[in-house]
Amino acid sequence: MQHLKTLAFLMLSLSFSAPASADPLKDGAEAYAASDYSAAYEAFAVAAAEGSVEAQFNLGRMYCSGLGVEQNDATGAAWYRKAAIQGHAGAQFKLGVYYDIGQGVPQSDALAVEWYAKSAAQGYADAQANLGAMYEDALGVAQDFSTAAEWYHKAATQGHAIAQYDLAVLYDNGRGVTRDYSMAAEWYGKAAAQGNAAAQTNLGMMFETGQGVAQSFETAAEWYRQAANQQDALAQYNLAILYYYGRGITRDFSQASGWARAAMNNSKSTDEVSDGISPARPLRDQARMLGTMADRMLANRQ
Repeated sequence: MQHLKTLAFLMLSLSFSAPASADPLKDGAEAYAASDYSAAYEAFAVAAAEGSVEAQFNLGRMYCSGLGVEQNDATGAAWYRKAAIQGHAGAQFKLGVYYDIGQGVPQSDALAVEWYAKSAAQGYADAQANLGAMYEDALGVAQDFSTAAEWYHKAATQGHAIAQYDLAVLYDNGRGVTRDYSMAAEWYGKAAAQGNAAAQTNLGMMFETGQGVAQSFETAAEWYRQAANQQDALAQYNLAILYYYGRGITRDFSQASGWARAAMNNSKSTDEVSDGISPARPLRDQARMLGTMADRMLANRQ
């Protein structure tokens, strides 16, 4: 169970409290809301030149997305930097992302950590989640699962679904925290409720095995189905198994075959599956085998 990292772009904030008269920041926000991006860019440029941190951040957003101006990641990063230096948490996060992936600036894990940390210290959940991932993966900092868990927890308590999943994985594996299947199930549950497919799959596995929760094949099937409908290959494979053996749902070889084929098609070459006893095997091969078995059962019934 590997952690996830969010690299999602920030949405432009359009809630400003400036007075209606001759305010370029407000004018820019109104123009942006009306999809008049050229006018929005011009207004934000005026406000940014006057020192508006929010306008500088918005200009960075527009350059990076190519709205109202020719797309230019380097110029976007430069505007993000202006706002970040002045303490804008969103700009600090975005600049961290750019260093993380090498977009608009030379890739640098160390600088990504630096800017994530500044944003995270202000309580910015996305930055806290990414900073946790950097500590977990030893990117730009020495690996420290305990510190990773601390940052994941800060973001998770703010409702950050990916951080909730990542924290659950640490509890599941006992990294940086004492292994606690109940806590793992709790955090998987929070992330799963927000639609996180990986969390839904792992929560289904906990209900199937009875780890951290009372065993329930029915509940396992429900969570697998939610993740399977999001094209999660492991969930599709696990759901196929439940259909094949009739655990928690009515036995149905046609459904078993269909979900096994879906898992085979959606799995990556590196995906593996294990029953906890035998060595892990490629998920794609296991799904193909299960689909073939289900097809044979169907043929024998005709």
